[in-house]
Amino acid sequence: MTIQKEVFLFFIVMFLIIVLVFFLVFQASGKSGGAQNVNRKRAIFFFIAFGTVLLVLGITLPKTPYRLFAAEEPTQKVFVVARQFSFAISKFPIANDDDFSMSAGVEITVQKDELIEFNVSSFDVSHGFSLYKDGVLKAQVQAMPGYVNRLRWKFSESGTYDILCLEYCGMAHAAMIAKINVE
Repeated sequence: MTIQKEVFLFFIVMFLIIVLVFFLVFQASGKSGGAQNVNRKRAIFFFIAFGTVLLVLGITLPKTPYRLFAAEEPTQKVFVVARQFSFAISKFPIANDDDFSMSAGVEITVQKDELIEFNVSSFDVSHGFSLYKDGVLKAQVQAMPGYVNRLRWKFSESGTYDILCLEYCGMAHAAMIAKINVE
């Protein structure tokens, strides 16, 4: 289980505990006698709000981008490391400064309609890794030091995609541009 799923499950459990506490307080307050009508209105409001939250979560969570291509195995892994103020992109892991120097500024080519897993990290500060096609953001993930974020993506169009940093990382942030070619 990934850390994202563990955190999500933790928050679901906490949400359910909060709902249980509200329900128990409501049950106990109903025995006081004098404020039954007010408590009934609060209970109706609370259960409508709870039902609305569940409905919204049920509709939106299955459509989150984190679930895209989750059941498929990637056909290729691409390793990306960000550093002020460039990206190193390689089909092989980038583990040190020499690997970074050899991969910085290199354009790689991937195939259209194949599932690509980008393993994205940073050697210095937080950066953003975003894929743009004709000025339109297609996908993005954070590049953080000491952590590898995985972004799975299928390119539906051939052409050159721009890779830009979406996290302000210093004075030359705007110069952090790389390219990936899709055939």
